[in-house]
Amino acid sequence: MDPLSSVLPYSFMCRLQDAARPGQPYANPFIHHARIRGQRARTLVPSTYKEVERTYAASVNAMDISSEDGRFLLSGGGDGSVVIHGLSNFTESVKQIHPVVGKVLANSSFAHEFALSACQFYPHDHGAFTTSGKDGKVKVWDTRKMTPVHKFTFPLPVIDHHMSLLKSAKPLIAAACMDKTIRICDLRTLSSVQTLSGHSKPVNCVRWSRHAANCLASGGADGKIALWDVRKARSCLAYLDANNAIPSTDLNANSLNFAHESAVVSLEFSESGTHLVSLGADHRLRTWSTVSGKNTLVNYGKVEFAFRDLHRHLQLAVTSLASPDLIFVPSRDKILVFDMVSGERLTTLTAHFQQVLTCAYHPHFQSLFSGATDRSIEMWTPETDFCDIQEEKEAAKKYQMNRWAKRQACNNITATLTADTWSDED
Repeated sequence: MDPLSSVLPYSFMCRLQDAARPGQPYANPFIHHARIRGQRARTLVPSTYKEVERTYAASVNAMDISSEDGRFLLSGGGDGSVVIHGLSNFTESVKQIHPVVGKVLANSSFAHEFALSACQFYPHDHGAFTTSGKDGKVKVWDTRKMTPVHKFTFPLPVIDHHMSLLKSAKPLIAAACMDKTIRICDLRTLSSVQTLSGHSKPVNCVRWSRHAANCLASGGADGKIALWDVRKARSCLAYLDANNAIPSTDLNANSLNFAHESAVVSLEFSESGTHLVSLGADHRLRTWSTVSGKNTLVNYGKVEFAFRDLHRHLQLAVTSLASPDLIFVPSRDKILVFDMVSGERLTTLTAHFQQVLTCAYHPHFQSLFSGATDRSIEMWTPETDFCDIQEEKEAAKKYQMNRWAKRQACNNITATLTADTWSDED
């Protein structure tokens, strides 16, 4: 039986099966606009006229964009600081700098004691956000006051956390912990309500499904990817296997189903929910079908991984509202851009000087934000935006020249008409 067949409704399963057939794209009534957005996302270059105000004194470890309106960029640093940038400041000037609108300094009593590992806006209201850190705490914040209103404390560091983006989902936080477990925290009761055990080494990353409100995926330093249904007593649905062996539900730490030969450091679901993308410390990027639970066997080539510490989370990004789906993968000081379906490497984004740790894609502007250990946040925009600005500047210059020429012509005519034509003889 398919690992997710007991979680997803039958009608959606049929839609996923149709979408998974070769040559039949996912049914999207706005497919034309999605293709235009996809074309723009393929041509990202370092932004010349837009940048993010520099504020970090340490590495930028995590980022998130408010999903409701895309007006704010949330980021967390290696010194425990938290920063929010405004992305909707439209000015008459061509040069735009997205300013800091909220900040918690590293020396503040509200900040995490150690490095921040993940951050996320509350999915349906940017008035709240969550952070987690190596100090073993998951904090819930009031955005307006930039103060924590509650914190969940665990005995060991929290490597990653995530909240479901579905409006039908319950307000649950899944926290990936160093103690080999996943803690489920309920914001309604402000308590840890469930512990998922199934990894033999620390859990590095967690992601809720985009369409199944109770389905969760986790990746561990043991090279395994587990699918969970948090409603069930025996929550584990399956362990994914890179060789497409029969999906195992054996919670034994010696289970032979491995998704990667080394630690899994990143997970992300596609917007359609039909695929799960994973990145491993074995230098491999893999895509999994959430319908069958099998490896799609798309070859993305080698993805460099520079860290010796395998107990960490790298944040890759997947496009949304665009066709085809693209994957932005941190690789040393670069960002690799892949076509999810074909596996083709479309381009390599280069601007950072040190290891890239996190990527966040803005679906409204088809732009990308990236953070690295060089303490900078870089903004990437479609190449056509640069061309549009250049065209606007040329048009403005031409308009000013035409106005000057007309003014000179009027002055010449006026001077001719008002000139003194009387002579001394008259």
